[in-house]
Amino acid sequence: MEEYKLSKPVEFDGQQIESLTLHLDKLTGTDIMMAEQEFRDRCRPGDIVELIEVNKLFLAILAARAAKVPYDLFAALSARDFCRITVEVQAFLAP
Repeated sequence: MEEYKLSKPVEFDGQQIESLTLHLDKLTGTDIMMAEQEFRDRCRPGDIVELIEVNKLFLAILAARAAKVPYDLFAALSARDFCRITVEVQAFLAP
């Protein structure tokens, strides 16, 4: 379990979010497959998708699952916070 203090709090759903807790160690294969399906649903027709494990959209969707929050919250994060968290998720997935 990792808690991330956001460098820039974000207003989401009427709440001020200052930190997020990711439960990466509790993710399952089902979580990965569901995140992949959501990723594919969000892609536009004709998008070329290679190496999904390094795609920022996929990593953000998976991070949202690990934090038990909607993906839209991750889309609202500052660039610094978004990148910091998605890099952490990518490192978690790396062999």
